[in-house]
Amino acid sequence: MLKKISILTLFVILCSDIQAKQITVPKDFDSIQKAINNSDAEDVIIVRAGVYVEDLNSSRPLRIEGQNSESTIIKGTIKIKAKDFNSPGRNKTIIKNICIDASQTGIEACDCCDVLIENCIVKNANMYGIAILYSKKTEVKNCRVINGKKIGIYCNTINDLSLADNIAMNSSDPKEGSGFGIYYVKQCSVTNNRNINNKSTGMYLFQVSTSTIKNNKCNENGNAGIYLHNCGYSEISANEVMQNVNGIVAFRVECRIESNLCMNNAYNGIYVRASEESIAPISANGDKTDWSNVKTQIRNNYCINNKIRGIYLYYLKKPAVIEKNICEYNQNNGIEIDNSFSPVCIRENTVQFNARNGIDASNSTFISIEENTIKYNLNGISSMEMRDKVNVIKNSINNNYRDGIFICDAKASIESNIIENNKHEGIFVFGEPGSWAKVKGNILKENYRIGIHFVNGAAGEIIDNECTGHDWSGIAIRGKNTSPIVSGNKCFKNKCWGIAYWDDAKPKISDNVTENNGLGSVQYWDKYDKLNLYENSDF
Repeated sequence: MLKKISILTLFVILCSDIQAKQITVPKDFDSIQKAINNSDAEDVIIVRAGVYVEDLNSSRPLRIEGQNSESTIIKGTIKIKAKDFNSPGRNKTIIKNICIDASQTGIEACDCCDVLIENCIVKNANMYGIAILYSKKTEVKNCRVINGKKIGIYCNTINDLSLADNIAMNSSDPKEGSGFGIYYVKQCSVTNNRNINNKSTGMYLFQVSTSTIKNNKCNENGNAGIYLHNCGYSEISANEVMQNVNGIVAFRVECRIESNLCMNNAYNGIYVRASEESIAPISANGDKTDWSNVKTQIRNNYCINNKIRGIYLYYLKKPAVIEKNICEYNQNNGIEIDNSFSPVCIRENTVQFNARNGIDASNSTFISIEENTIKYNLNGISSMEMRDKVNVIKNSINNNYRDGIFICDAKASIESNIIENNKHEGIFVFGEPGSWAKVKGNILKENYRIGIHFVNGAAGEIIDNECTGHDWSGIAIRGKNTSPIVSGNKCFKNKCWGIAYWDDAKPKISDNVTENNGLGSVQYWDKYDKLNLYENSDF
């Protein structure tokens, strides 16, 4: 029985294809609407060059092709609503090679099974340029949607969506004037498009289950270049996002953001955040995170000259990896993590020439900063008010204009870094309540003032470091209740002392090598005001 039904269905499809005919406007009918009224779903309507002033309506799938999109012009709209139409082999809507100068929406296709819109121009639409609603499959390619008011290409409730090689530009509404608006789509591919100079976002995706966003140019838009909100897993790669408010925004999205150019945006190059609707539980055992299985990965991006940050992660509730990016010449921090409730790994990035901190981690759970090159920032790494500890391991930190590493009110493990030629301290641990640092196995050379500096009650361990060639001392400890263990360090060729402590500091000093320092090996003063050998007073 099933075999007979399948053969019958195939026969119907073949008969439909045989019966399909071509209707030409104005040869066969003097208007396009008359051609539609006298056609079947499988017929192809060919529209010759000319200007046609009419609004087109169809209650079934429509196949219409212009001579070319520059010379076949419709001043009006095309509206297709095929909710009650279902016939095997006759459900595809095709609109090609048409220019639509629209007063409202240019092309609207609703309840269509399969839609292809190709090589069309839609301009001056007061509503949407192209709107596709409730479709199983939709493909829009090689179209130009320009100078409209609201969303250029609007897609809502679609199973399978492809937008490729389109231009969407100059949408004028500050709230709704996006290049693309994509809502409630199951599977979405957005490739090789140009979304330029729209008053809102370049492209906005909301509740899209899976998406691939690749090789697009989203520049000079009034909000974000690319904005994903409350979506499923997304891959965002090889896009150019320049001169927007934010470059790429992922809000409540797990995503892979890779190999994008994020440049000259007014706020952030890349901005990833979760919701503040509820307080997330603090993740435990950050040291044991398997970073290879983390879904949110931000890697190989070039974030340059953004007005605030290169990469900004805020209020995360799931782990993330930031890897092998270049963040430079941003006017605030290169990479910033704030209020994260889940572990974050920052590794193998080049972070340089940023106006504030190279890497800034604060108010967060667990941050691992590994094998980065950090230079010519204000501070190399700054970590403050951490809920859990920060690991700083095997980084190269040099030529920053203040401290190489600054820790305040945080627990830190600082190990095996090379820290050179910073203008203030190599490592500065400031003793707000909760400051504790293990500083082990680092090489610190020729930082302008001090290699390692603990102050104001900072606790921890200073073990097995090499501190050489500093303008003041290799290790300095000051302030009441500042009592780290200082052991196994090599402090030599510093201009004043190998180790200095004062102002009621009580370090536990043992088994250090302090040789060839300018004024002595280990020096202690009862009171800070007796220390007059260094002219700067902010020790």
